[in-house]
Amino acid sequence: MPTNRITALRAAAGLKPVDVASRMGVGERTVVRWERGEGQIPDEQKLRLAELLDVSVSFMMGWPDRQNEPDRKVAA
Repeated sequence: MPTNRITALRAAAGLKPVDVASRMGVGERTVVRWERGEGQIPDEQKLRLAELLDVSVSFMMGWPDRQNEPDRKVAA
């Protein structure tokens, strides 16, 4: 998991872990664990966190954006 990306996005938004925790209804330690890549972020929380950080879940998680990739043929 791209923990540095989540940390960077949070910092760029001018938020501290405690701010994110308060807005998401979780503990500050939970946010810190997410940023360190300790454990999985529940899907519902991924959506809320991405919305809070004003990015897509794909971008936040470092997943490829399939819509902007060129078509690739799968080798048989």
